[in-house]
Amino acid sequence: MSNCCLVPGGKLIPGESLVSPNGKYTFTLNPEGQITLIGPGVNWSSPTKGQSVNCLVMQSDGNLVLRDSQGNDIWHSGTFNHASFLVIQDDGNAVIYQMGNIWSTETSQQVNSC
Repeated sequence: MSNCCLVPGGKLIPGESLVSPNGKYTFTLNPEGQITLIGPGVNWSSPTKGQSVNCLVMQSDGNLVLRDSQGNDIWHSGTFNHASFLVIQDDGNAVIYQMGNIWSTETSQQVNSC
C-alpha cells in the first residue's frame, strides 16, 4: 500500500491517513468516527461523526467499508462486486477505480475548459 492508495485487503485505523502524491490532500479515518478528505478547496466527510469506529477496509470485492468496534458495517461506498482500489488524487478527488472510475467524492478541483 502506498500512502495515496488503498488496495484490496488494505485498511486504515483511526488516526491513519492517505495523502495525495502532491501532498495537498489528506484522506483520514478520524478517531471521532468520520472519514475526511481535506485540502485546498476540499472539505468532504462521511456522515458518520460520533460513531465508534474500528477500521476502514478496502474489501476484496471492491467495497470501501467503515466498521465499528463490533465489526458491523456503518458506512460503505456501494462499490461491491468490483475488484477495485482507492486512490487519493492530486486534483483533490478520492476515487475508487476498476478499469475506470466507479465511485468518487466528486471534489476534483481541476477546471475543464471548453
